[in-house]
Amino acid sequence: MNTDKARKLLQMCYLQAKLAIDTSEGQVNLITAYLVRLSELEQGLRVKLEANEDSHSEMDELRQIIFSIMTEFQFFDLLKQRTISSINPLRDWAEKGVVLDLYQQDFIDSYATAEQREVYRVLMEKNSIVEAIIELNIQANNKNNTTKSDDIEDDDAIFF
Repeated sequence: MNTDKARKLLQMCYLQAKLAIDTSEGQVNLITAYLVRLSELEQGLRVKLEANEDSHSEMDELRQIIFSIMTEFQFFDLLKQRTISSINPLRDWAEKGVVLDLYQQDFIDSYATAEQREVYRVLMEKNSIVEAIIELNIQANNKNNTTKSDDIEDDDAIFF
């Protein structure tokens, strides 16, 4: 593949990823606005229904659902950050013809989270993407198993 075609391919990959980020950011902002309004409505309803004993459990459940949605929604911000970190080297390559050295500190410092740095570390140690994916999946499973065992209540621990 000649240089112009390779550069155009990189530009297309970067542009597609950038458009996906921009579109998802608009959707995230819209959903965030709806969740904020839902939370405001819940607070208003709580004040109005405080005299009604029967509504407390439903209001508590509504509050818990709103909180859970807002907490889980943070995933999309993380997804955006990870995607931006992934496409910036493509942009630099496509626009400037500059390929970042994977061992250069600027490249390494572009990863802001511990998870991103761990992915970098594992990929650099392994011979292939498949090996890196396997290692990262093993780590994720070990982390999930540790979290689940930490969640066991003391009463449940009697049975082990």
